[in-house]
Amino acid sequence: MPRFIRFRINEDATSLLLEPFDRITLTSFRVSAKLDEEEGKMEVYSKPLVQGLSQQLGWGNGKSYRVPGKVLMRQGVVLYDLTKAQEIPNDGI
Repeated sequence: MPRFIRFRINEDATSLLLEPFDRITLTSFRVSAKLDEEEGKMEVYSKPLVQGLSQQLGWGNGKSYRVPGKVLMRQGVVLYDLTKAQEIPNDGI
């Protein structure tokens, strides 16, 4: 398991790549050592990343979106198609 991960966005902001990384930087995130104990789930919080994507893609402020991703095992990355983002209804919550 990598100690860090980072996100990379292509120039036209249509794809987001999640990849393992070897050190902490302004664009990387530490992977919890307890990840295996937590059912393999990890949450990453980055207000600048979300604000930048929202502005570039015209997403509404204060709304949530689900973005489909595909695990590319051979490359060891996850690729997200930002053009297929779907708004998640908040159902008044």
